[in-house]
Amino acid sequence: MKIILLPSITTTKGADPLAQIAEAKSLGISQIGLFLTALGTEERYELYSRLLEAGIKTPFVHLRNDMDEKELDLLVYKLGAKICNLHPLAERPREYKNFSKYKGIIYLENSFTLPQKEEMKGWAGLCLDYAHLEDARLRGDKNYEGTKDLFPQYPIGIGHISAIKKVPHPDEGGLPEQRYDSHRMTSLSDVDYLKKYKKFFCRIMVMELVNCFEDQLKAIKYIRSF
Repeated sequence: MKIILLPSITTTKGADPLAQIAEAKSLGISQIGLFLTALGTEERYELYSRLLEAGIKTPFVHLRNDMDEKELDLLVYKLGAKICNLHPLAERPREYKNFSKYKGIIYLENSFTLPQKEEMKGWAGLCLDYAHLEDARLRGDKNYEGTKDLFPQYPIGIGHISAIKKVPHPDEGGLPEQRYDSHRMTSLSDVDYLKKYKKFFCRIMVMELVNCFEDQLKAIKYIRSF
């Protein structure tokens, strides 16, 4: 299986999306993943405008549950989104009625909560966040076994790759817990944990890092050497 590994713009704490667009242009990068996790509506549309100006496509997009169908149409028809994901409904308590048109390309992620088996019906399958999975294993969290239970039942259509640190640190999203996963890579060894999950690699995997594209491309080259 040929694996596609995409660098991305990840909009969590410490990111500089507009600078990354400029960097992508300078490096000749024409396709990226796009994580819209921390952006409100106006910020998202500003980002879309800059991406369109730069001629950069986003074949993968991490959606937010506050989007309407018009915004999804823009992502698909203007920015070239072909595969997307959402967090489970329990984590983002809002009805997903605006997404019905595109449920066939949207995968549900193993996040801080897991998608329920009943909830998985009608969506494209599972979005596997490898760092969330490894963090759960290291912390002895029930989500580790819970996520593995989903593997035989649902296709893994997209994978997220973040860093895993050697020691736990405060949650980057403000949750009252210590975690091992991080959106910032400080060493290539931060992605060594992926070696134990090679059999669960899927066709498209996306870097979920706030690092510059130069760092992400180095990480992609390193992962390909496994």
